Amino acid sequence: MVIQSKIEVLSIKKFSLIKNKKKFLNNNFSEREISYCNKKSNSDISFIGKLCSKNALKKLIGKKFKKRDIEILNTKKGRPYVYIKGRRMGNIYCSISHTGENAVALIVIKR
Repeated sequence: MVIQSKIEVLSIKKFSLIKNKKKFLNNNFSEREISYCNKKSNSDISFIGKLCSKNALKKLIGKKFKKRDIEILNTKKGRPYVYIKGRRMGNIYCSISHTGENAVALIVIKR
């Protein structure tokens, strides 16, 4: 078994400065992701955590997926899991955390 991992860190403040946020969200997130994040009291933190995950995954797998092709969804308990092009990826694990300033995501792939 081969295990690969990647960590990504992004600034929450920079995300809040995006001028056309609706266009950015629609270009980078699925409807399910947008719906989930918008239910949070501070949606920017949730969006940036999911964006970290997508960036890390794209760097790790090296394929030219659009960010909308990758979905970071959550169980009822909040645990993130990954879909690529509508298919749940049972071998890809995701962990997301944040402080007041930054969000960080860890992606682990078991092959």
